[in-house]
This record gives sequence, C-alpha cells and structure tokens, in this order.
Amino acid sequence: NGNILTLDCNSAEEVELLGYELSSFFCRGDVILLSGDLGAGKTTFARGVVKSKCNNEDMVVSSPSYLLDNMYQYNHGESIHHMDLYRLPEGCDLSILGFPSIFDTALCLIEWPQRISNSIFPSSYLGVEINILSQDTRQVSLKPVGQKWTQKMQNIVESIGASLS
Repeated sequence: NGNILTLDCNSAEEVELLGYELSSFFCRGDVILLSGDLGAGKTTFARGVVKSKCNNEDMVVSSPSYLLDNMYQYNHGESIHHMDLYRLPEGCDLSILGFPSIFDTALCLIEWPQRISNSIFPSSYLGVEINILSQDTRQVSLKPVGQKWTQKMQNIVESIGASLS
C-alpha cells in the first residue's frame, strides 16, 4: 500500500540490531505488534529494543511466553511491556494485562497480536512482520497503522536511507 518498509536481515544479530536501531523512534504510548512464525525472531527484535532503551548491552531479555508480560524500566520511570500472547486463546479477556489502557502509558511490544480482540485492538501501531526466508535470513516488514505511525515511518525511512515499497 505504499507505506510498508521491507528489510532483509541475514542473521539473528541483524534482527536484534534492527530492533536496537529502531528503538530511538519508539516512546511511551507506542504499540509495536510483532508477528511471524515460531522462531522467526520476534523476541530477538524485542531484545534489541529493550537493550537500547535500557542502555544495557548485556541485559538478559527472554521470551515472556510463560509470564505473558515482562516489564522493563528505562529513562527514570518509563516502562516497556514485552508481551507474548501465544498461550492465550483468541479473544480472551486481556484486562488482567492492563489492556487497553496500557497502550497509552507504556511502550508495548506485543508478540502474537492476533490474540487481541477487535474491541480493544489498538487503532495506532507499528506492525512488524518477520518472515523466515532461510535458516539465517529473515525478511522484516514494517507497516505503520494510524497517522502517528505514518509520520514516524517517514522519519525512519529518512534515517536509515531506505525506500518504501
């Protein structure tokens, strides 16, 4: 649709680095929806974002699949919620995780967003779809939804010198 940015990553390290580099465009009130098959690199991308925001290259950022929500503090009181909804049935009550108000108060990285029911689905978000091309190679597509993300996408494109398809 003219707004999707597609990038190829040749290793898990490159997927993490992409998250790391894009994190400078992410802030409180931003929702990043991560989709892709199991093992595609959703947590790897999120790890890059969290390490960058927390300014800690060595921190352990693991998949929140059993806890549902791993929370990280950065920048004196700002919070990142890294959520993995894989184990939840579609359309289940997500108010226990603070949905939908958490979308406004934190930076949210959400894996398996198809589990979010339409009634509380965020109206503005960056979709990050990671497709497995080979054992090491991934294609990462960034799709902005909503006015805020359309504008941010222009900044991202200018910053990394890429072009939209």
